Amino acid sequence: MALVDGRAGYACHRHKLRRPAHHLYPSASVGIIAGLSGGGAALGAMTMMLTIGWVVDHFSYTPILILASALGPLATTALLVLIGRPAAD
Repeated sequence: MALVDGRAGYACHRHKLRRPAHHLYPSASVGIIAGLSGGGAALGAMTMMLTIGWVVDHFSYTPILILASALGPLATTALLVLIGRPAAD
């Protein structure tokens, strides 16, 4: 059950992070940005699979779970710092 909840949370967060590309870049560039972000996500996934295996072999799942729980707030903070807060209407 926790695995399903974790995947659902990741999918929702991923959707929220792809959405700003529509607001930050011209319409002609959104497809390119989506492709680059998808390629980056694939490279990140390959790297993380190797890293997670090494960490679990040498330590345990605890560091991985701590990192996974911190990534959502870190990504949101990075988005707010790099882009800035939206202007008030």
